[in-house]
Amino acid sequence: MFQPVYLETLTLTAFRNHALQKFALSPAMVVLWGENGVGKTNVLEAVSLLSAGRGLRYAKMTDFPHNHTPQPWAITADVCHEDYTVRIGTGNNPDDLSATKRIVRLDGETQASQTALEDLVPMVWLTPKMDRLFLEGSTERRKFLDRLVYSFYPEHLQSLKRYEHALKERQRLLYQGIQDPHWLNSLEQQMSTHGVAITASRLAVVEMLNSYCAQRDSSFPIARLSCVGALETGLSTKPAVAVEEEFAALLKRTRFADAETIGAHKSDLILHHVGKNTEVKHCSTGEQKAVLIAVILSCATALAARKNKIPLVLLDEIAAHLDVKRRDALFAELLALRCQAWLTGTEQNHFESLIAHGNCQDFGL
Repeated sequence: MFQPVYLETLTLTAFRNHALQKFALSPAMVVLWGENGVGKTNVLEAVSLLSAGRGLRYAKMTDFPHNHTPQPWAITADVCHEDYTVRIGTGNNPDDLSATKRIVRLDGETQASQTALEDLVPMVWLTPKMDRLFLEGSTERRKFLDRLVYSFYPEHLQSLKRYEHALKERQRLLYQGIQDPHWLNSLEQQMSTHGVAITASRLAVVEMLNSYCAQRDSSFPIARLSCVGALETGLSTKPAVAVEEEFAALLKRTRFADAETIGAHKSDLILHHVGKNTEVKHCSTGEQKAVLIAVILSCATALAARKNKIPLVLLDEIAAHLDVKRRDALFAELLALRCQAWLTGTEQNHFESLIAHGNCQDFGL
């Protein structure tokens, strides 16, 4: 049976609005409640920074210091799993507060990069900002999907960084009129190689999530995901090598027409409400929230099966747009998953049934 990953301790030092905040924890679910502005989301953001990347807000380093003052900030957690126990520390470098990258320590040893965090603390999250996925452009939907993909394939993050670097460098050359064929050919080859790898990983995770969504016995809607774009269309009928070659050739032909026409940075994620046979963007706000919850729960289940460890599940302001029946159904599914879920809300009574169950620890902030 899969075993959960859970935090045994969590300490925030000079992080956001928390001068010092400590939590002693059990494997049970965690509920943080209190008025708006007390720092509930900041705690979830701190937990999300125990994985590689910029966290659930996708924030800059300059956003993290306590009340925006120039001082060292730090997050420390004791992470437990059946196979290991490790102390993770992350924060800015106290010797160089202007540094743009955070440092990572495992059991006190400074690591070369954030990649050291890969697979130590698998997690998925859902925030109120994601409620607008269906109202905004494709960028936020790609970020949502790429975070899910990264959970399964940690190398996806490096592919994204290399693709984006090659894309921006190519754009710079074209805008400045620098016609260096060797340089451009190299950048376009990088874009094609990494772009197809990114797209293939996205499609693999979409297929996996669709399978888990369809199999779930749940009070939440069945969701179906689609990743659409030129590279996706190519991979549906051709081998990856052929798509790479065609993409590189197309980039070369269109150099002086439009530097941003197609590519992995133009793909889009479309979600369907299977029960209603409609795109989720046409559903009500409550239905959209329910579909997103279904996707996150399916992702957590798939991660547990793939990684042999149950991930953390971070759900910010989750009671919003959920009636009592749906709320209790969510709690029941989280309990069945046996994860250390972190839930936030403004009212303690929104979590009464969960707290009464006993497998929960609640903190008023």
